[in-house]
This record gives sequence, C-alpha cells and structure tokens, in this order.
Amino acid sequence: MICGGALLLIVSVSTGEAGRFEWSNVSVRSILAWWYLVIFGAIIAFTAYVWLVRVCSPSLVGTYAFVNPVIAVFLGSAFVGEELNFRTMCGAAVIVAAVALVVFFSNRPAKPPLDRDEPELLSSSACTPKVLETPSGGIQ
Repeated sequence: MICGGALLLIVSVSTGEAGRFEWSNVSVRSILAWWYLVIFGAIIAFTAYVWLVRVCSPSLVGTYAFVNPVIAVFLGSAFVGEELNFRTMCGAAVIVAAVALVVFFSNRPAKPPLDRDEPELLSSSACTPKVLETPSGGIQ
C-alpha cells in the first residue's frame, strides 16, 4: 500500500494535480472519512486478512473480494439512503450464492496426491499385473 501510494503521489505531481489541489475544498467530514479508511479499511482490515490467510483455506479467504462489495452496497443503503433496485439485489444474490458454493466445496476433504511411482492409467503398462511382496517375504 505504501508503494502504491508513493507511485500515485509521483503520478499526481508529474501530471500537475498538486497545483490544482485546494485545501479550502477539504471538509472536516472528508478528513474524518479518510482517517476512517486508513484505520479500519487499511490497518485493521489488512491485519485481519493476514490472520485469516494463516488459519483458513485460500479458497475461503478469497471470498472476501466478493462479499465486501455486497456489504458496502447494503451499508450504503442503510446509512446514506442509496437506492437498492432489482438489478443490485440480483447481483448480490448471485455473489452470495457463489460464495456459499465456495465455502461448501472448500470444506470437503482433499484428495490424496497421486503416487507417481504407480503406472499411469492410460499407459500400456497400466494393465500389467503388479507383484507385491508381503512382510514375510512372499509374493502376493
């Protein structure tokens, strides 16, 4: 995030954005919103994400990218009065259903890795009998 911010600062200065910035347009509300995003949106959320990566499967952790916009839409509707129309509700339902599928299928036990010493199923040697020795030294 620091590198991204530094790069955006360089681009904004090189394109002349800094010269057009007016401090008089910055309100107390916008400063508080910025600090809210820094604290909750960056520091706390990123720390929680790093912890989640350590304790959950990657497929489950990846669902945050789908769920966050849905939560933002509902929070915007609840606190700012943004309109929830049919199209938005359908999109949210599709996202929630997809996340539910990911969560459901990520809890399934993993298949054991293939034993690479075994012949491949489609190779010509797949049909040849395999001789196994028993612990007593006999052949099975």
